[in-house]
Amino acid sequence: MRAFAVLMLCVSFGAAAAPPAGEPVTARQVAYRLLRSLSHGDLAQARELALSGEEFRALSRRAQSAADYQKTRDAFLDSVAHDLRAGLVFRDAEVVDCLVLPESDKNHRLVLAVVYAHFFMPDGKPLEHPLALTFVQAGEGWKLLVR
Repeated sequence: MRAFAVLMLCVSFGAAAAPPAGEPVTARQVAYRLLRSLSHGDLAQARELALSGEEFRALSRRAQSAADYQKTRDAFLDSVAHDLRAGLVFRDAEVVDCLVLPESDKNHRLVLAVVYAHFFMPDGKPLEHPLALTFVQAGEGWKLLVR
């Protein structure tokens, strides 16, 4: 029953914010678009689907600067893009958990979705462990949060 409630939370929060037509409305759709962008080497598009340094600072009360967050975000996106160029093939994505973090001294109230991205190795075998991506509800949709 808990799994169903969590799934409904993800779906309702993902669909509640109605972005422009054609834009992803769920964390899973954003994950697909992000990984497709990285697969095609479109880092600019991938960065648009991730929190900017300013968006991170607006959500977080941590000491990390916007510039430091952007460096971390860009390094992560570059690393995933490198693995995809090296032959890793994106296979599927699934939302495995949704949670609401209450307001605290470290951050404002956050709605998070954890998405597992599954890949194939260059030899066609499935990669043993998925890549866990965390998305946060930000503004009119979901954005990748790099931790």
